[in-house]
Amino acid sequence: MSYLIAVLLTIQVGYATMFGDTPEDMGGTPACTYRLPKTEMRRLLPRGCAHRTLPCGTRLEVVRAWRGRLLHATCHVVDRGPNGRRKDGSYRGVVDMMPAPAREVRVGRAVVLLWAWPTWR
Repeated sequence: MSYLIAVLLTIQVGYATMFGDTPEDMGGTPACTYRLPKTEMRRLLPRGCAHRTLPCGTRLEVVRAWRGRLLHATCHVVDRGPNGRRKDGSYRGVVDMMPAPAREVRVGRAVVLLWAWPTWR
């Protein structure tokens, strides 16, 4: 039961964007570089994403409805963001994705549903 509650508490709906074509386009060193072991960071980075509040290494499932079907991608939090704000002060997006997972859900800038799996560390 607690597993179900943990999953339900981390569901978000909002805009997803793709940032950069390579990990170097993230604008410097990813925020999670100092929190995750180097080997794990190297493994997670190509399928990484940026989220403002979830812990580093958290696995996210991103789903987008597109032309009558659901597109699905899995990514791991490796950085903080997205940082763009609207005029009213609220954040524009819920997640920035590296190119590999973003292409799976055909994201340039699209509304997605995402949920985080609890980390068992």
